[in-house]
Amino acid sequence: QRYLKYRGERRRVQLSFYGGTFLGLADHHIKELLDTAGELCHENKIDSIRFSTRPDTVLKKKLALLKEYPVATIELGVQSMDERVLTLSRRGHDAQSTVDAAKMLANYGYETGMQMMVGLPGDTRETAEKTAQAMAALKPDFVRIYPLIVLAGSRVHAWYLKGDYTPLSLDEAVAQVKELHLIFSQRNIPVIRMGLQASDLLLDPEQAVAGPWHPAFGHLVLGELFLDRILKELKELQLSAAPSHVTIKVHPFSIPRCRGDKNRNMKKLKTIYPQVRFTVKGDRNMERDEIVVE
Repeated sequence: QRYLKYRGERRRVQLSFYGGTFLGLADHHIKELLDTAGELCHENKIDSIRFSTRPDTVLKKKLALLKEYPVATIELGVQSMDERVLTLSRRGHDAQSTVDAAKMLANYGYETGMQMMVGLPGDTRETAEKTAQAMAALKPDFVRIYPLIVLAGSRVHAWYLKGDYTPLSLDEAVAQVKELHLIFSQRNIPVIRMGLQASDLLLDPEQAVAGPWHPAFGHLVLGELFLDRILKELKELQLSAAPSHVTIKVHPFSIPRCRGDKNRNMKKLKTIYPQVRFTVKGDRNMERDEIVVE
C-alpha cells in the first residue's frame, strides 16, 4: 500500500513473494496469501503475482492451487545443474527436477525465471558454465545470477570455519559471472540481476562473514564486459601508429559501465596504452549496448 502511494508511471506492478519456497508452504497458507494478493488485482491496484520456489515443489497438485489466481511469473531456484554440486550443497533435489519443472511451467503458460548460484561447494568455473548452458537449453524468460555469500550460523559457515569450504574472491566471482552472462546473452536470455540486493543482513560483517559481497556486483560485471569489448575494438584497430587520442562513444546510459567502477576501466586502459588519452563520449542515437571506438 505504501509503494502504491508513490507517484510516477509504472508499466506493470506485481506483488512478489521472495525469500522462501512458495509452493513448499502448506496449501492453506498458499491460498491465504493468494486470496489477499488476488483481491488487490481485482481492485486494479496490482497487475499480477510472482513468486520463487524450488524446482522440486513444482507439482501438478500445487499448480492446481494457482488456477484461480492471477499468477504471471514463477522463478525457479535452480542454483546448479551439476549433480555433484547439488549433492555437496545438500540441495535436496537433482537436476532432473529443474528440467521437469521448467517443462511443466512452460506447458501451463507461466513466464519462467531461473536463479543460479556460483561458488557452491564443489562448483568450478567449468561446472558453472555447464549449468548456464543447461539452463539456457530450457529457454527461461530471464535469469538471475548470485554468488554464494557465507552467512553466520548457516551450514556452509560451519564448513568455512572447519576449512572445508573456501568462498570465491570478488574478482573470481566477477570473472565467472561475466562468462555466464555471455552464455545467456548469446541466446537472447535477459540476465535481470547479478548479485544480491543490499540489505541490513548483508551490510553487517557479523552476519555476512565471507564471500564476494559487493553492493554493486552487477555493475562490476557489466563494467568488465564493456572493458573486454573496448579492448577487442582497440585490438582490431591495430594501433601500431600509437595515436595520441582515442574516443569511446556509447549511449549516455552506458557511460558508468564503460568507465567501470571507480573509473577502473579507464585506469586499466591507461596502463595498457600509456601513450593514449582516452575520452568517453555519450551519443543518444546509439543503442545502450553499442560501442564505437574512434
